[in-house]
Amino acid sequence: MIQLLGLLDLLAALLVLYSIFLPQKLLFIAAWYLIFKGVFFSIATIDFLSIGDVLAGAYLLLLAFGLASPAFSAAIAIFLLYKGVMSFL
Repeated sequence: MIQLLGLLDLLAALLVLYSIFLPQKLLFIAAWYLIFKGVFFSIATIDFLSIGDVLAGAYLLLLAFGLASPAFSAAIAIFLLYKGVMSFL
């Protein structure tokens, strides 16, 4: 199960990096997934990294509306890549 969530984090990182080429609906789906997962695990386990998922989801919502910052996109992508890779170790 942890590997599946990690794989979805890796996919979300790719969505952040290639958001300009992707449909808005796909970004919305990924954003709400990250927000839901972040809120759930923040409440269930008091995990501070889950708050990062909520922030990443919120940023994906901004990306869906065309509001992008290269620095924030890189930081969010690195965060999600880190979480995804660490779930496989």
